[in-house]
Amino acid sequence: MKIVQVGDRTEITVHQSFLGSHFMCPKKARDEAERPEGSSPSSESAIGTAMHAACEADMYGLDEDTIQEALVDAYRVEIEHPGFMERMGHDEALSTALACYKAWQRDLKPRVRNPDMLEHKFRLHVDTRGDVDLFIGGMWDLTSDGEVVDWKTASSMYAYRQWQVDRWFVQPTMYTWALAIITDNWGPKRFHYGIVEKSARPTGHWVTTTRNAQDWMFLKEQIWSLVGTWALPPALNDQGWHCSAKWCDSWSVCKGAPRAIEIVGVAAGLVLAGGPD
Repeated sequence: MKIVQVGDRTEITVHQSFLGSHFMCPKKARDEAERPEGSSPSSESAIGTAMHAACEADMYGLDEDTIQEALVDAYRVEIEHPGFMERMGHDEALSTALACYKAWQRDLKPRVRNPDMLEHKFRLHVDTRGDVDLFIGGMWDLTSDGEVVDWKTASSMYAYRQWQVDRWFVQPTMYTWALAIITDNWGPKRFHYGIVEKSARPTGHWVTTTRNAQDWMFLKEQIWSLVGTWALPPALNDQGWHCSAKWCDSWSVCKGAPRAIEIVGVAAGLVLAGGPD
């Protein structure tokens, strides 16, 4: 979430990645928003980014050598991040990314209609309350028939289960909302995940979900409820797989810190009297 003062008004821009982190743990999201370099990539996320770059290059009609160069370049950018978390060797990661791209090319590309917008950035005004203007932002791929697609890698075919995507995934809601605003068409909109499973033999499959005006308006209220608590210390949540040194950049200064109780107390704005040293 980005907050900017423009004259006597405040502009707040929210991206779906921030909301995803916030719904896992508000402290994690706050730390990522306030950290200049953002969240730290890992070997797993670098594989996904590299595959995504190759897919985009492919859809631009570039040749195979250029596509592979785009894959390698995108991976190198990720590993140069100061907080990069290496969980596998670079050769293995690049081989995996290339295999995932080949699976995308074989299993997913044939169903993709001509792209209209690739890696297109958007920032759209969605509401105003008092002196605060609310925007949503992101980057998407849009097909010529006006539907949004995104490419993801997953450790298993169960990472993007249909019922979970339908019920609570934020990205489809925000991106279809943006599409409704741009087209001024407020009927239901579809969002397509092209998922490539990272395995010895990667395979691709589609998960498609639909969002409507009720979903978009609920997301708007969720965002405003978050904005209303921004001046307060962030809530802490360790109820899930994300709360670990492996998956959270803030672990070492939060629950994983040597004096976690005191740090948590400070984060919550509490004064702890007495207690063990």
